[in-house]
Amino acid sequence: MAQNTNKKTQNENSVSMTTEEMLGMIKKLQEQVATLTNDVGKTEVKAEKASKAKETINKVESNTTPLSGDDDITVVNLCEDGYALSTLGYGNGKIYTFSTYGYERDIPYNDLKECIHANRDHIEGGRVYIKDERVIKKFRLQDYYKTMLDKDAIDNLKKLEPKKLYDVLTHLPVAETNTINSGNEPKQFDIAFRHIMRGIRNGEYSVEQIAQVENAYREVNKNKGKTININEEIDFANEVGIDITKQ
Repeated sequence: MAQNTNKKTQNENSVSMTTEEMLGMIKKLQEQVATLTNDVGKTEVKAEKASKAKETINKVESNTTPLSGDDDITVVNLCEDGYALSTLGYGNGKIYTFSTYGYERDIPYNDLKECIHANRDHIEGGRVYIKDERVIKKFRLQDYYKTMLDKDAIDNLKKLEPKKLYDVLTHLPVAETNTINSGNEPKQFDIAFRHIMRGIRNGEYSVEQIAQVENAYREVNKNKGKTININEEIDFANEVGIDITKQ
């Protein structure tokens, strides 16, 4: 009997020791996990910083490296529908098509030069967005690109405060045209306006934003050098749900 009791006590002590050892191991593992997590966090931060630094370096290098005829230049379509750039204009020469809004494609610099010369008003007006500062500088497009919207900016118009939305819309670049009496063409405004109309139909704009869009619409049309046609007012009213008889 005494032997059984002693054996039982030994087993209990053995179990007790094993539990303590397990708790100690768990504690050590938790400390190791915490250390590893901290190290991983630091590594991710370092990796993110390194990635951003590399991106900046690549951007600086790409914008300071002399342009070569074979360099691919990324161009983004900002038109709601498909669009095409051609080296000789009016659909002649080599044609580069953009199937949808936001579609990106690379165009060899030699061809893009010809496209810009042949479609200068479309380039100035922002139907497409050139993602290369060297090209923008080379063709003296800086003044247009100061207020030109890229795809992200167009997509985020709905997030702007009403007054800011009005300011952005009334300061978009206006392309100069060679056509007599055609007036300067606010192509980027037309692009942004169509995008906004779709957003309004989807309920993405507030009443205050819509009012500022209407104000901008009237202001830009006046600046085109023509009297606003009442039919345009009615069309706009129908689009945004404004009762024009109460204006």
